[in-house]
Amino acid sequence: MTFLGKLHVLDLYGTPRQRGHQHGEALRQEIARHHELWEEAIAADLGAPAGAYLDGLMDQGFLDAAERLAPDLLEELRGIAEGSGIPYARVFARMLSDEEPWVRMEYARDRETAPKGCSSLGSDAGPDAPLLIAQTMDVPTWWDGGQTLLRFMQPDGDRAMVFTVAGKISLCGMTRRGLAITCNSLLQLDPARTGLAEDLVVRSYLASGSPAAGHGFLRHVHHASGQNYIVPDGHGRAVSLECSANGVSEWRRDAGDLVVAHSNHPVANPHQGWFEAMIAGMDEAQRTARFGFTTEARLATLYERIDPTQRLDVAAAKAVLACREGPICRVGEIEGKRDGFSFGSLVMELGEVPRLHVAPGPADRTAWQEFDA
Repeated sequence: MTFLGKLHVLDLYGTPRQRGHQHGEALRQEIARHHELWEEAIAADLGAPAGAYLDGLMDQGFLDAAERLAPDLLEELRGIAEGSGIPYARVFARMLSDEEPWVRMEYARDRETAPKGCSSLGSDAGPDAPLLIAQTMDVPTWWDGGQTLLRFMQPDGDRAMVFTVAGKISLCGMTRRGLAITCNSLLQLDPARTGLAEDLVVRSYLASGSPAAGHGFLRHVHHASGQNYIVPDGHGRAVSLECSANGVSEWRRDAGDLVVAHSNHPVANPHQGWFEAMIAGMDEAQRTARFGFTTEARLATLYERIDPTQRLDVAAAKAVLACREGPICRVGEIEGKRDGFSFGSLVMELGEVPRLHVAPGPADRTAWQEFDA
């Protein structure tokens, strides 16, 4: 399968609303295409037109937490709507890319909604080794062509680089002050409509000012969706935090490990009552068909490809992300009824000069690009 390998790089300026408007206007065509394909995909899953369902996401409760905890980011979404011509309700709904799947499970329990992919790594800093945070961002193939890097100055003067898809404010990213964050969906963990949506969690983390402050923010904010984040803890360690609406658990395979890896199933966080209720009555074959997929295989492959007692360098991290076993590097494989590919492969290098290495597609066939924070 051939992928475009194209990355849109946007330097944004001004207020949050101005930055959003610049984003929406610059990628108007790509945003329109992405929204059209997104609505088609939701409609196919629901077996009915998706317009009313998508517009109704704004009334699910997520807006209250967003208005309270991240009003500036809502202004950025309004700017995207103005610049792109997409209604604000739809721009807001698309921001809920980790919330919408579990809402859809409740809305249509018998549908084939399944967790997204993504494989992540974190390597501790050492005397001659920078802290590294890395991941594949695995999504359906129809996302291809929307790969976007947003670069902008945050209110506190920290410069952010955010990898995302056209029309969304974040997927993952890093800053000049050494914050960096990966995202792995954990649909099995308890969600809450009263929590902060994952896109807003990522951007609020990046605006927290320091790795230590960001680490604390993730531990204490009320999360809307189950997610694993790998971030620096502010003391030279890369930590893996499994976050649910009802609690946060740190996971490391062995206490002495210098590298941590994760995929898309919880291994430390026990708060899984919502998911257990959703799958109640399904037999093993049904559960495997809908939710088994490759997450265990990918986590096992990650640990086969590294020595967790030895720090990774950038080249080694890139080699892991390009591995076709698992598959860690995805190129359109079908899982259940869904295809998936590595929309972006990223290594965030938190050295003296923080640097982002990004391949806008599967890392085994897409050229890497480098950007200093």
